[in-house]
Amino acid sequence: MLYDKINIYKNQECGEMNYNSEIEKEVLKEIDKISMKQVVHSKPLYTLEDTLLSKNITNLRKLGHIHKIIRYTKMDKNELVSSIAKEISNVEYLHELLMIIDSSSFEEFCAAAKTSQYICTGLACAKLNFLKASGIAALYYYNDNFIAVIPDEIKANFNTLVANGFINEKKRSDLIYDYASAAVNLYGIISQDDFIAIFNSQNKKKTDIDEVFQTLMPHIMIDSNYCFWEEYIVSIDFEDNDFKDINYLLNEIGDKPRFTPSKQELLKYIDGEYYEETPQTKELLRYLKSIVDDPIEAEDIADDMCLACAAESDFSDLFDIVNENSVKLKYISQTQKITELITAVSNNTRIWTNNGYTPNELFSKFTAPNLLPLKSPVNTEKIGRNSPCPCGSGKKYKRCCGK
Repeated sequence: MLYDKINIYKNQECGEMNYNSEIEKEVLKEIDKISMKQVVHSKPLYTLEDTLLSKNITNLRKLGHIHKIIRYTKMDKNELVSSIAKEISNVEYLHELLMIIDSSSFEEFCAAAKTSQYICTGLACAKLNFLKASGIAALYYYNDNFIAVIPDEIKANFNTLVANGFINEKKRSDLIYDYASAAVNLYGIISQDDFIAIFNSQNKKKTDIDEVFQTLMPHIMIDSNYCFWEEYIVSIDFEDNDFKDINYLLNEIGDKPRFTPSKQELLKYIDGEYYEETPQTKELLRYLKSIVDDPIEAEDIADDMCLACAAESDFSDLFDIVNENSVKLKYISQTQKITELITAVSNNTRIWTNNGYTPNELFSKFTAPNLLPLKSPVNTEKIGRNSPCPCGSGKKYKRCCGK
């Protein structure tokens, strides 16, 4: 299988851009600078053999290691090229590789596969780095342009896959993967049965445990934000403590109901730094902008605080965010205001221990309606008929409420 053959290079990929418009150009320039160091500065080559022959023996041995070529360290250059080309030109290998790359990288691959040379950007090159490291794509800088080339043999294999319905297969796989990524970001942990139930309730074409397992396992073996644990799909964050914290979370959740957003809202949680914008988060941002000189820094602090609330961080951790950013709280009133705002944000933030509900939602929907109303205390003291009436009318009790 592919995940037994490939070392992980996906950390070289660049995610979607979510930058403020005023700094986006600067960020793109920095990406171009990084990409310039990772591409070949020469005229593009178009066949797999020529592309491999242009590499030095060190880089060929890296590919030999990736593809688990037997005795690759003992081979000369021509032997290595022949062995690597045989592995890469396998249509099943291409199928497995393309199934695990993210949708934005796949879009760039498709664009490059449609032409002999794809004139692109440094950002596009960054998204194709994983495929370059696997030998599927070649990246160049030539005549002042970034150029991506998919070797002819690979393009031929891709055309075969497309003719056999690969595009729809890829879309289906990506959707299941996206649901899993979003679910673990929102809930932390979800049983496979619950995951399938949510997916099937929001999609016309249903899934089952076999499809879910076969789709998600390759991503787990290569790189993903989730993994399987017993009958659950869980956040990869639990790996840090050998999954010992899972039972704690399950105990905290108990029999709490699960919050299930719409499909559109759920899939926003694919972004691990997404949180739902609320009146409370907006108010926190407004206040931070009023006490922080740099509005961009204020936005960063607000984002960090909101994400910390979603992680159920202690108040000391939340104030550490303020201190780390050199925010000067000059008055006690400012500290009190920040405390008030953080409390409001926390009470309206979706958290794992509430199965995706906010503390306020869980209380108002499932706790408050079950609380018995307070009864007025019964006055057991005996009132004389000639005593003033306790209703305050000024009349005697026998001529008022005592009639």
